[in-house]
Amino acid sequence: MSQTRRIRIGITMRETDAPDYHETRDALAQDWPAWMAVHLPDAQWLPIPNLGADAVSFARDWRLNGYVFSGGADPGQSPLRDATEAVLLEEAVALQHPVLGICRGLQLLVMHFQGRLTTTAHHVAIPHTVNATGAGKGWFGMTTFDVNSFHNLAISAGDFPADLVALAVDGAGDVEAATHRQLPLTGIMWHPERHGPHSMMAPSLHLIRRVFGLR
Repeated sequence: MSQTRRIRIGITMRETDAPDYHETRDALAQDWPAWMAVHLPDAQWLPIPNLGADAVSFARDWRLNGYVFSGGADPGQSPLRDATEAVLLEEAVALQHPVLGICRGLQLLVMHFQGRLTTTAHHVAIPHTVNATGAGKGWFGMTTFDVNSFHNLAISAGDFPADLVALAVDGAGDVEAATHRQLPLTGIMWHPERHGPHSMMAPSLHLIRRVFGLR
């Protein structure tokens, strides 16, 4: 059995309103199955519904031992999703399960460890260059690379929590990737799953394999 076969990853979902239906739905972009097949081909994974506190029992029933906190909606816009991801993050911290945060997911890590977010402009659908920090060069296998961008909230160096280490910054010095100093919790502000599973593959694959212990 390969090492990745033992990984059982839960991916969180956004809440969305379906046109012409008076109901809220959980949704995961169709980019994710193809992306997982390329980057973690032997991993078992499933979407996690927004269940609030009950998400912990769901994760335990499915024997999840890793998480991807996907993007979509700023923290505070979806209370049920906020509650779901908060308890799952606490579970991951307690059990030292690996977490990969995508955009909103990194923002949640920053908030959990008492950092703050600030509003930013010109970061929605505008690709830009990021620079790996000294600590981050080994995570990405390169120093400078281009990423996509779809966020309204940024992480300034002055509001960055001491429990995390910056791995990459943008031209303004805002943190675009970070990891916990001791726990297997890592996040990036860009969306590697978008634009096809092979887009931005080199820096993303290098980091993702390290997050889930596949160096």
